[in-house]
Amino acid sequence: MAEIELYSDYFEIKGNYAFVLAGDGIYLIKKTCLCEAWIKLEKEEIPPFKEIAEKIVVKLPKKIPYEWVQKSVKFFKTVLYTLGTEAILIVFYHPEKEEFRIDAPMQVASAGQVRTVEPIISIDGFLPLGSVHSHGCGSAFHSSGDVSDEKKHSGLHIVCGNLDKEKPDWKASLDFHGQLFA
Repeated sequence: MAEIELYSDYFEIKGNYAFVLAGDGIYLIKKTCLCEAWIKLEKEEIPPFKEIAEKIVVKLPKKIPYEWVQKSVKFFKTVLYTLGTEAILIVFYHPEKEEFRIDAPMQVASAGQVRTVEPIISIDGFLPLGSVHSHGCGSAFHSSGDVSDEKKHSGLHIVCGNLDKEKPDWKASLDFHGQLFA
């Protein structure tokens, strides 16, 4: 079986052939007594590796506490009925303590959009896990603006809507490296 290597300035082929992953594609490198050849492979030339589908496996050891859901709804309703705007909360998780934290960052909002003012960073070992934002009295869905924003911040993204109803709507997605899993 040939090795699969990452190309770098210090790359050195160890056997008679190898597959090399480079920034512009996959190369087959073959050494013979005559020469060393570097051949860029087209998709149909790549060895028949088993294909896999993109996927995401959630590995949080526990669920976001219901108490945080209730506090989020209360916050969103307060903002909606006092300012008439959407709002956003950032969800943090501390892996060692297995604890969640939800904070309201500095934000700029209107009735149809919301964004944070400053970059989201880790706080005291709590890592940013994602965001929860409101759509006021509108339904919960990931608008094109939401999707665009979410692609810039990998993680869990939740939208809460229909805040004027007894039970608000919720929609969630996970975005990693620009790939959306809804």
